[in-house]
Amino acid sequence: MNDTKAWEVDTLRGHFNNVSCVMFHPKKELILSNSEDRTIRVWDVTKRTGIHTFRRENDRFWIITAHRSSNLIAVGHDAGMVVFKLDCERPLAQCHGHSLFVVQDREVQVVDLDKGLKGVQLGSCRRAANAMTAGLKSLQFNTYNPTETNILVFYTQDGGCYDLFVGASNITADTNISPKQGNAQGLVGGNITLTSEQVTIMKKHRNIVLCGPNAAGKTTLLYKLKLPNEKTTVMPTIGFNVESIQYNLQVFDIWDLGLRSKARPLVRHYIPTCHAVALMIDVHDDDWLDAEDFFELILHNLDDHNLHVPLLIWVNKMDLPVKVQPHEVCERLKLEQHARCRPIHVQPCIALNDEGLKEGLDFLGAAIAGEIPFGLTLASTPETSKPASTTRGIAPPAKPSPAGGEVPKSDEVFLEAFEAGELPSFGPKEMMRLAFLQRRRGGTAQMTLQAAKLAGYVKHATRMHFWASRVFETPLESAETSLAFLAKHPDLFPEDADAQEALVAAAYSERVDTDPTWALVAQPPDRLHSGREADAAFLARVEELMIEADELSSFRSLVRLAFTLLCQQDRKSAIKRLDTALQKLAEGWTTPAGESALRPFHETRQYVALQLAHLALTQCPELKTGSFSKLEERCPDLCDEDCIFKYYSEEVLQNGRKAFVPPDREPLPSVVK
Repeated sequence: MNDTKAWEVDTLRGHFNNVSCVMFHPKKELILSNSEDRTIRVWDVTKRTGIHTFRRENDRFWIITAHRSSNLIAVGHDAGMVVFKLDCERPLAQCHGHSLFVVQDREVQVVDLDKGLKGVQLGSCRRAANAMTAGLKSLQFNTYNPTETNILVFYTQDGGCYDLFVGASNITADTNISPKQGNAQGLVGGNITLTSEQVTIMKKHRNIVLCGPNAAGKTTLLYKLKLPNEKTTVMPTIGFNVESIQYNLQVFDIWDLGLRSKARPLVRHYIPTCHAVALMIDVHDDDWLDAEDFFELILHNLDDHNLHVPLLIWVNKMDLPVKVQPHEVCERLKLEQHARCRPIHVQPCIALNDEGLKEGLDFLGAAIAGEIPFGLTLASTPETSKPASTTRGIAPPAKPSPAGGEVPKSDEVFLEAFEAGELPSFGPKEMMRLAFLQRRRGGTAQMTLQAAKLAGYVKHATRMHFWASRVFETPLESAETSLAFLAKHPDLFPEDADAQEALVAAAYSERVDTDPTWALVAQPPDRLHSGREADAAFLARVEELMIEADELSSFRSLVRLAFTLLCQQDRKSAIKRLDTALQKLAEGWTTPAGESALRPFHETRQYVALQLAHLALTQCPELKTGSFSKLEERCPDLCDEDCIFKYYSEEVLQNGRKAFVPPDREPLPSVVK
């Protein structure tokens, strides 16, 4: 520039109307401008590019100014003035002992809080890729390495990267550490390994909502975990307590909510952002209805805001005379049903004695990491400090006392004796007879099991469910009574006890007798019975018109049929084969009572079932060499009986019988979760 001429250094283009005001930021390498095009633009001085735009729909901006020492920007527009911040002013920091590690103006400093607030500089962070924001995300100090100082600074830029500062344990004013830089996309499991002696761990904080009825022991549990070696006296919680618990290289931020009756709806503000929910139940409390109400409240919020979040149920005060056993908690809360879309674990505990607490944390850590599939698990009961008079273990309810005599042969008398609890014995044969009668009524194998449980006849849920399922997998044909049905299919239930055990052993591994959860909650077969052979047999019965209407009335059966076809051929051929088979069935498909089948052929249901099965096989190709049971284990939501009603209302689905109709509730999924 001279007295008569100025040279243009560069041009920044972006505004499309008159620029009203422009200025350099007093602290950062930024240019701020506003315009009559109703925008404020932020420019990077070094790169000469726009990096952010603020827009206001109805007002033009005229003037702009920045605070000299803070991050505040003020702009004037037609209707008034707006003040905003360009970036968060709170620095990254972490305390350890009497030292505070902090990042200030790209400098990593350590402050000895005993000596004052003046910090010692350790080194410099990398320059941010964006002049508007620092790009800093987190700072972590390695508390597990006493021989060195390890500090990890994590950035959001470049898809995630880090600076690792490694220095001596004694930091002086002359210390200057050059960081080792790396790409965070290479991190596996949150670990950065340098040498065998030098490990820096990025601890991830996990938000855990701890709630339950009043006086269940939530605060006692929290401070037993926080201060395990100290005696603490807890008071009823008003509002909430929150503590960070370091356990197995993880940090659980546990929120102990003291939600009395009127404040309980406030739990909806904590559920959406949590990583897991822990519910504590007092089994010594007579007011079981309060626990049920609280569970329903939690479940409602989980279903609305955080569907697949893990759920831990601590069953506390097992050292006192219990009013409800852990297995009864599973039944009363219907946990097996709710575990279809989340992992649920029931952990008996004694909070005062620190028993069962860490086992609960083990579940939370594994479930949050995705290492535990959806389903229900039940831990063993702590035995110490338990009165002998109340020690019942975790055993299913005993069947009612028999009235003596033989099991009635008439189905009517058999059913009356069953409902009255007067059957002299109840084994696999009786279970299959009950399943036959339930099937004639339109029930399912699970409904049969539930009825037997409520009547107190079930000693082993998985074994009983196995025998009931065999009835539902076999055509009823013209059998009029349960005994006639079993006589017509002698392979379903051999009279020899060894042959019966051989059938169970062919379907289940040794876990059926060693895992206590399997005795309480019915589990699918984990051997050949539910493998590809069973899927092929199911398909053959459909195409040979040997299947009854009620066997294909469920949406799960349609998904299984589509899955089996897609494992054998391409999508186009599978669609044609599926339609052909179901149309043939629709011509003469009737229920055992002679009534018309409810869903002989339904174009929309068939398309959705095939679409979900094809989606699962496309995104999880390893399933193509497996069986339908593997699909159920990997994608339980897709195989759920009510899955289709997530996308369709009953009214719209009713209109899609002869031609496909699009979903009205939400689009069909494009990603398998």
